[in-house]
Amino acid sequence: MGKTVARKRGGEISVLITVRKGLKSPNITRIRRRLKKMLDILQVEAGEVSILLTGNAEIKKLNSTYRHKNKATDVLSFASSGGPGPETLGDIVISLPVARKQAAKVGNSFERELLFLLAHGLLHLMGYDHERSEKEAETMEALQDKLMIAGYSK
Repeated sequence: MGKTVARKRGGEISVLITVRKGLKSPNITRIRRRLKKMLDILQVEAGEVSILLTGNAEIKKLNSTYRHKNKATDVLSFASSGGPGPETLGDIVISLPVARKQAAKVGNSFERELLFLLAHGLLHLMGYDHERSEKEAETMEALQDKLMIAGYSK
């Protein structure tokens, strides 16, 4: 199945990060710390978010099932529909091989590309969708930039 690499409760925000077996794991501690800064910018004070770092086969299957696109993609977001317990923001799934390939293509570090995909996924969990309109795409892009700056601030 996979290995849960990190789970941390910081205040009222819980982040679960799972890396599938056989994949080279990024620095989970640093990713979690930067993700927390992004959640602070989005003014998320409580809740849970689950992140799955996986390979192309699994994300392709999820993309086919939920988006009817039979190909591997970089990131998928599944917003929560509520339920008992702490508020769950949702799940973010990222293909590590696609992230590595995209990082090399645009000249980013792998970690920076991964954080970009997390920022993108978080915004989808918060209800933003760049595919709805050009205006929303611009809003989402501006917020992604803001999240990336926050993620790398000290």
